[in-house]
Amino acid sequence: MKIYNTELTLALWVGTFHKIVWNRKRNSMKKSLIIFALIAVLISACSASAPATAPARTQVVEPTATAIPPTATAIPSPLPPSATPAPTATATPAVSLFPDVTFSANTVCRMGPDKNYYSVITYSAGKTTQVQGRSDDGNWLNVMTQAPNKPFTCWVPVESVKGVANAPDLRVVTAAPLPTGATRAIARQRPICGVNKSNGAVVIDWTPYAEGTGFIIYRNGKNLTTVYDHEYIDHDTPGSKKAYTLTYDIQAFNAVGLAKVSASVSVTICG
Repeated sequence: MKIYNTELTLALWVGTFHKIVWNRKRNSMKKSLIIFALIAVLISACSASAPATAPARTQVVEPTATAIPPTATAIPSPLPPSATPAPTATATPAVSLFPDVTFSANTVCRMGPDKNYYSVITYSAGKTTQVQGRSDDGNWLNVMTQAPNKPFTCWVPVESVKGVANAPDLRVVTAAPLPTGATRAIARQRPICGVNKSNGAVVIDWTPYAEGTGFIIYRNGKNLTTVYDHEYIDHDTPGSKKAYTLTYDIQAFNAVGLAKVSASVSVTICG
């Protein structure tokens, strides 16, 4: 009897233990279900509160004219002048205004730039001198004479010397002018042929005439005399039994040279 009670008691304890364990498991499962249910409710609530995202629509904005207020035009300030680069200096050969020259041939140096000027000295070939200037046309050079009792300078043709590469750059020198030559002459015999058969004197006069000017009279090409007036009387005409002609040339001169022109006249002498 006692054994039966013991077994019964043990069975009751075991059943009670299983029941307790089962109840705990069931309660735990309930709690888990409740937790899962709450999570599901929260998820669904969140899903319900967030609206479904619709695809974005592109809104075309029509451009509208925007009034641009006028703005004051800024007046540009003048820029400071830019520095101009200095030109590069080009080396050029030095030009001498008084070059030394060498004569290429024997050359007459005259009182002016023309062959009608009187001779001053003669330079021999190979001699050197210094140029002082040139004539206006550039054909003659004014050079130093380097001679005592002579003018300081005289003139030579530019082609007579070597060593002048810059003739146009030389200063222009003016020489004393030549005289004005006689341009008109008249000759007449005294007495007139047919009235007196003897040979008479021949009277010659000419123009123009200027003070300080002399005249050389040539008869038939020979130097007859020199006068400082505008008239000459030839008293020494050659005698002849036949008529003949005399020709007179009148050439003016002054202190520096002879005139470039001369007057000429002819007269018939009675025989």
